[in-house]
Amino acid sequence: MQMPASTNHPSSRDATWWLPVAGGVLGGLGVLIGAGVAHGLGDWLAEQGMAAELIPRRLAQADTAVRYHLIHSVLLLVLFALRDSLGRRGVFWAGLLMVAGIVLFSGSLYLLVLLDQPRFGAVTPFGGMSWIVAWIVIAVAGFRARSDVASATGR
Repeated sequence: MQMPASTNHPSSRDATWWLPVAGGVLGGLGVLIGAGVAHGLGDWLAEQGMAAELIPRRLAQADTAVRYHLIHSVLLLVLFALRDSLGRRGVFWAGLLMVAGIVLFSGSLYLLVLLDQPRFGAVTPFGGMSWIVAWIVIAVAGFRARSDVASATGR
């Protein structure tokens, strides 16, 4: 079913307006952090007195944080683009969970690496769970959208 052209632009009543803003800000931040990880984090950690044998592990943790951060930032933009076909309520909640995942998963790993405090790793799984639930919300929204189309077309 084709939506009227006016629904292609978020209105003040569209609760998903923030998705491209968050995706853009978090995506840019992810690139900035990624550049820092690639171009100097190892040297900085050494200057801070971190044991040389621990630095590769911390760099790998930071790389993982950046990779997941960027993937889920892009997904926020994809969710916004799919808001009409998936349903705005599901997209809203999936987006919120994606942002929570970035903060909890990637943020806790960034803190773990920068402060050399492994206790922050205890927060990381909560971010992962946020992402898992968000992906489930997307799947359910897609299933519901398919069911709605099937009902409307009689298939």
